[in-house]
Amino acid sequence: MISVASVSFITGYIFIFYISVHTIVHILKKKDDYGTKLISYLNAAAILIGGIIYSSLFLFSVVFYFSDSINLLFWKFSIFSYIIFLIIYSIIYAFFKDYEKFRALPNIYFALLFGLLIGDLHREDSIHFISMSSTPLEFVISDISLINYSFDLYTEILVALILLSIIIYLLYKSLTIAFSVTDINECYPLFLNTLITIIPIMRFLLYVFLENPLYWQLFITL
Repeated sequence: MISVASVSFITGYIFIFYISVHTIVHILKKKDDYGTKLISYLNAAAILIGGIIYSSLFLFSVVFYFSDSINLLFWKFSIFSYIIFLIIYSIIYAFFKDYEKFRALPNIYFALLFGLLIGDLHREDSIHFISMSSTPLEFVISDISLINYSFDLYTEILVALILLSIIIYLLYKSLTIAFSVTDINECYPLFLNTLITIIPIMRFLLYVFLENPLYWQLFITL
């Protein structure tokens, strides 16, 4: 019997997929409203990667079972795509307020960490697939709490460093913009957007450190 969590994952995925496609189409149609076409394309790319590619890979890695190695591959690619999404999102923040004052250094730093992540995820022992089921897993995993993914120490530190760096950068850019405007009320949507982005990152950080399936379930469902 399929668990409520699996059904909620699939239902949520369908909803996110629909919203993502609708939003991408809207952005591309209204690309001239985003200041520059580059920002509109970055927004569309972020939604494509975060809302469609990442969510698909995550769903395949935790709700459906193909084999230990294939599910592990889906999980690694889901992390890979999530980091790409966050980096693109950070680049969008870099263009806020003043296009001419784009700073290359933070993006070089993120590119360096991203390169290290690519190399790390190629290692066979960087992440392990763990099944706690006493019977062979079915194609649709009946109880998603019976599977887990374990990071080795180097991968754990690297992923945590990337996520913490992105959190700090988003907070820094939000505060910088807030101090540069005359009316603080203009920044409330930005602060809300930053908060909505940071909360799931922090939940995933908890999972990276504690490796408790509850946190990745919260990460994707809340």
